[in-house]
Amino acid sequence: MGKLPRTPKTTPAADPELLSALRNPRSAISNAPPLPRAEYETILDSVPALIFYKDQENRMVRVNKAFAEAMGLPKDQIEGKGCSELWPDQAEQYWNDDLEVMKSGRPKRGIIEPLVTLDGTRWIQTDKIPFRDEAGRLTGVIGFAIDITERRRAEESVRALSLVDELTGLSNRRGFFALAGQQIKIAARSKARLFLIFADVDELKLANDTFGHAAGDDLLRAAARVFRETFRDSDIIARIGGDEFVALMIATDGTDVERILPRLRKKIGGRRPRGQRSRLALSIGLAEYNPESPCSLEELINRADEMMYEEKRRKLQQRLRG
Repeated sequence: MGKLPRTPKTTPAADPELLSALRNPRSAISNAPPLPRAEYETILDSVPALIFYKDQENRMVRVNKAFAEAMGLPKDQIEGKGCSELWPDQAEQYWNDDLEVMKSGRPKRGIIEPLVTLDGTRWIQTDKIPFRDEAGRLTGVIGFAIDITERRRAEESVRALSLVDELTGLSNRRGFFALAGQQIKIAARSKARLFLIFADVDELKLANDTFGHAAGDDLLRAAARVFRETFRDSDIIARIGGDEFVALMIATDGTDVERILPRLRKKIGGRRPRGQRSRLALSIGLAEYNPESPCSLEELINRADEMMYEEKRRKLQQRLRG
C-alpha cells in the first residue's frame, strides 16, 4: 500500500497591519478607530490609579472610578464642577501646575499634593500631561495620580523619630527602610516599577587618613548635596552607611532612569568641596524593582550593591592598566 502524499507545511501569511502595530504600537494606538465612550470608561475604571481630565477653564471634565472612590463622591458630583468649588483651599496651586503644563506643552511629573476628600485629606503623587484634540489643539490637562498617604504618614513618623543622618541631613538607614518599605508595598499594589541607585564614595578612607576626618566629612556632605540636586522630591534618598548613599525612584515612565543617571554623573564631575584637596567620586549601581517579579527591599539593595562593586572593580582595573 503506497504512502499518502505528504502535505507541504505552509506558514500563514503575516498580517501586515499586525506587524505594523507590533513594530510601532504608539502609531497603532493613535490611528485606531475611536472607542465608544462606555468602553473608554470601562478601561479607565479598571485602572487603580486616580485619573482625571480638566479643561482650560479649570473644570473637572472626566474622572475614573478610582478617583471618585478616593473622593467619596459619585462621578456626577465631580464632573463638570470647578476646582475652586471642590477644593477651595487647594484650587490655586492645582491650577498653577496646570498652567505650567499647558503653557510649556510638557508633562510635569512627581507632584506631591494633598487631596481633600469626604474622609479627610489624602496625599497623592500626580503626573500631569497636556491633552490635545484630534486637530492638535490644546484642550486641557490629564492627570494620573497614586495615593501615597501611607508613605506620607511614614515620613511623618520618621521625622518624629528623628531618623535622620546628622552629618548630611538625609534619612539614615532606619529612616530609609521605614520610607522605602512603604513605597515597595505601594508599588506591589499599584504595579509600579521602581529603581534603586546605590552609590559609594570612592577613596573616603584615603581622604580621612591623608587630610583628616573633616575632609572626609566634607566629601560626604558634597555627596548628599549631589543627591538632593539630582533626584526629585518624590524620590527617597538616604545615607545608609559610612560612605553609602541610596535613592529609590518611582518610575513614571521608562526614560526616568536614563535621564537621572547621566545627570547624577555629570553633577559629581570631580566636584571638590570648597577648600579641600580631595575630589568627590562615586561608584554607582542600579537595580530595578519589577512588580511582576517582586522582591524584598533587602534583595533590591543587594543587587544594586553588587552592580556598584562591579563599577569599583572596573575603575581599579583601569587604574592598574594606566
